[in-house]
Formats: sequence, structure tokens, C-alpha cells
Amino acid sequence: MRDPYIFSQMHRIPGYLDPGDALILRAVLTHQNASGYAGGAAEIGIYYGRSWFLIRQMLRDGEKALAMDLFDMDAAGQSQMGAFLDHGQTLGIPVLPEQVLQADSATLSAGDILARTGPVRLFSVDGGHRLAHVKNDADLAHDCLSGEGVIVFDDFFNPEWPEVSAAVIDFLRSSRGALRPFAVSQKKLYVARARHCAEYSAAMDRAPGLRRMGRVPVSFFGHDALRIRHPLWRRAAYEGLSRLGLGRVSALLY
Repeated sequence: MRDPYIFSQMHRIPGYLDPGDALILRAVLTHQNASGYAGGAAEIGIYYGRSWFLIRQMLRDGEKALAMDLFDMDAAGQSQMGAFLDHGQTLGIPVLPEQVLQADSATLSAGDILARTGPVRLFSVDGGHRLAHVKNDADLAHDCLSGEGVIVFDDFFNPEWPEVSAAVIDFLRSSRGALRPFAVSQKKLYVARARHCAEYSAAMDRAPGLRRMGRVPVSFFGHDALRIRHPLWRRAAYEGLSRLGLGRVSALLY
């Protein structure tokens, strides 16, 4: 699958989104588009926009994406915000002022987000990784989610950030089965309302870009989800080939 953003442009943006999860995100949004599911998108924790730009370009006309971050880092003499805006210009996806909330997500309400996006069909949670941060952001995502929406939690099961897993599991238990995982990767957990999990799992199973990635069922709270495997050698090949300007060659691995 030769995706021009994932295999030719994404590696130029600093960040941790790998092609495996990029292809999963694209498969989720492609399924939503094909199914006529409407809504905006929101992400807490932008870094330099590697995943935000992927999500943004998948939205249809009139649908809005929101980027939330403190934007308080500097890299190579350039501010995080400046670099984020520059990447948008380079990609031909300019970032408009109304698409950015420069704030601590703990100070935001669901109303602040909904006023800019409307109901959210994809909400990426990648902000603070402490228990209180993830709990706050998970609740925000839930309160903004459309009926067919998906929440994506970063660093689930990452041993360096155990409180992420604890907060997400608490969040899922508190939903009493209304929200369930439908897919899990090396780095992310994908969650939807229970009535839509089977269709999202089926969409992952048939997505062209995921056919060469291993998929096995795993159990979450007595319900099946897909474990989508993205082996280290494939990730390493992507990074190496991309840095040599051969990103389209790495696409052949997918």
C-alpha cells in the first residue's frame, strides 16, 4: 500500500507514530468515511503533528480537527508551535488558529472542544502520562465522542508509563461495558462503543494496508479484540529506508 503521507512525508516530522499505527488510524477513518459516520477529530498531545496531520487529511469537507497541547518545547532553536505550523505549510495542510488550543487539557471542558469540532469521531489521547492526566483526558474524550466514535490511547501497556494502563483500565471498567477495545497494537489501544466494536474489528481485518501485519484475537474483559502486530524489523526497515529517501520502497513491506 503506497500511502504518500505515511511512506513519503511522515518520517520528516519528529514523532513516535510508526507506520503500523498510522495504517490502523487510516483504516479506522476510511471505514468511518465509507460508512457515512460524521464528526470532527481531536488530539491531546500533538508533539510536532505526525499523527494530527494524518487524521486531519482524512476528514471530509466541513469536518474539523483540533490540536491541543501546551506547545512549550523548543527544538533546534525553533519553538514547538512554530515547527508544527511549518510542517502544516510544507504538507499543504495549513493549521488555522481555530484548530489549536494551547492549554493544559486539565483546564479544558468538553464544551471547549465541542465548540470547535462538534461531536468527535476520532479522539487521540497522548497527553500527560500520569494517572490523573490520563483519567482527565479519557473523560474529556468520552464526553466529546460521537455515537460511532473511536478513542485512541497512546502508550497502553508501555512499561515506562504504567499509570497509562491503570487509568485506561479504570476508565473502561467504569463504562460498565459500554466502551470496549476492538484493536491493540504495540503502542496504542483502540476503543469504541460496544455496539460498533465488531464492525471496526472487521474493518481492521480487511484493510489492505494491514494484510501483511499479523492479527490474532485477544480477550479484554471477556470480549475479543484484534492484536495487530508490527514487528521490530519492519519498523526498523521503514525508518532506515525513509531516511535514505526510499520510503516508497518500504511501502512494499506493507
